[in-house]
Amino acid sequence: MLRGPGLFGETIGSGDEVVLVHGWGMSSGFMKPFGQRLCQRFRVTLIDLPGHGHSGLIGDLSLAGMSRAVLERAPRRAHWVGWSLGALVALQAAAIAPDAVRSLGLLAGTPRFVAAPDWPGVDESVLSRFAADLQRDYDRTIARFLALQLHGMDDERELLKALRATLAGQVAPEGAALMAGLAILRDMDLRASAAALSCPVLMLLGRRDRLIPAAVGAAVSELNGRAEIRVIEGAAHIPFWTHAAVTLDVVVDFLARCGGR
Repeated sequence: MLRGPGLFGETIGSGDEVVLVHGWGMSSGFMKPFGQRLCQRFRVTLIDLPGHGHSGLIGDLSLAGMSRAVLERAPRRAHWVGWSLGALVALQAAAIAPDAVRSLGLLAGTPRFVAAPDWPGVDESVLSRFAADLQRDYDRTIARFLALQLHGMDDERELLKALRATLAGQVAPEGAALMAGLAILRDMDLRASAAALSCPVLMLLGRRDRLIPAAVGAAVSELNGRAEIRVIEGAAHIPFWTHAAVTLDVVVDFLARCGGR
């Protein structure tokens, strides 16, 4: 597939501006069904990260570089909702351009993915193994990553089958973008940025998420006492897909309350 210069974006609906940012290895198309629900109340812009979906690569694939590129493609002032890696991109965007981000929604997102003695997270070896495996067997690595996102759910096998079917037509991301994304997940620590946020913040977590433990919510509350923490029982790493209705209710309520800011 030929990817054009710059980042691809699609805008649907009307109302207050909302930007949706997808996660590692995916594209805005995966979040579009959720965006179509949101656009009943808001004007939603879905953006493909560099090297994902219809977006071409950019010269700077650091987190700051990606966030600046998304800021350039996004509406001038909007509510930002990011999922997983997209949550880090959104958080970095809020740190770079606070006037551009009216509120920040983190779906299965965290300011630091890797566990530390003072921070709950995923073991660094998990991400390092993904990076090593990615260079040997792309398809198998992506399959393992998808399985990890649903691991521990009651209907895990059926959901994984449905997720694979949903993603069957997705164009493979660029290898350089995938490696850069894994490096960001492994190395970035935005806890200081999260603590300094002045905009309203919603963190929505899944109780059964194996990538981002629900305990991250309490840790973020210690960093930023203004952050709203919501945990969806039974959900894992893709709450907007597995638990679309409750995720929509929580996000719409949050955005509606932030609309006058």
